[in-house]
Amino acid sequence: MPVRCVLRVLKENDQTLFCLVGALGPGVPHIINTKLLKHFTCLIYNNGSLRNLISDSMKAKITAYVIILALHINDFQIDLTVLQRDLKLSEKRMMEIAKAMRLKISKRRVSLAVGREEDHKLGTLSIPLPPAQALDRQSKRRKIT
Repeated sequence: MPVRCVLRVLKENDQTLFCLVGALGPGVPHIINTKLLKHFTCLIYNNGSLRNLISDSMKAKITAYVIILALHINDFQIDLTVLQRDLKLSEKRMMEIAKAMRLKISKRRVSLAVGREEDHKLGTLSIPLPPAQALDRQSKRRKIT
C-alpha cells in the first residue's frame, strides 16, 4: 500500500516553500498544522514576508518519518520504489535514507500490467538491528613542536 504525503507546496526560485494558508485542508485542526510546520519547515524572510521553507535536510526528515509510519502499518516492510516516486526523490537519495535507518534492502519483481514487470526495491526492518558500520577515517593530529 503506497503512503502518500498531502502537502501544498509552492516552487519559487528553486526553493520549495510550504503554503501556510489551509496547508492541510479545512478539516485539519490548527494545532496539527502548527506542529507540522514547526517540525518540518524552516522560517525564511523572503520579499518582505516570512515563509516556511522545506530544506533538503527537512525533506530527508519527512521521508524518514513516512518510512517509519509505513513500516508500522505494513508489517515492517515497505516498497521503497513506490514511495520514492510518490515523494519525487532520486533513487540514490531514497537508498541513503533507507540505509541510514538500517533497513534490509532487497529486490522484488512486480507485475504492473499484462506482460509488464518491473523491479522494485523492498525495505525490511529486521530485529535486532545490524551494528552500525564504523568509519575507516583516521583522526588527524597535529604534532606539537
